[in-house]
Amino acid sequence: MAPKCYSRRLLKSYDYSEFSVHKPIGKGGFGLVYKAKWKDCGLDIALKQLNITYG
Repeated sequence: MAPKCYSRRLLKSYDYSEFSVHKPIGKGGFGLVYKAKWKDCGLDIALKQLNITYG
């Protein structure tokens, strides 16, 4: 089991419906990273989807 070295109060989750996901741009040990746009403000962002074992 992975160590819990983070505080849940520092993490914020968002519903995927708040974003327009365009394409994958990378991946790492914790999950995939996508190029996306935040629908509310039109901001281009990198959106990380955590693997279930870490999220």
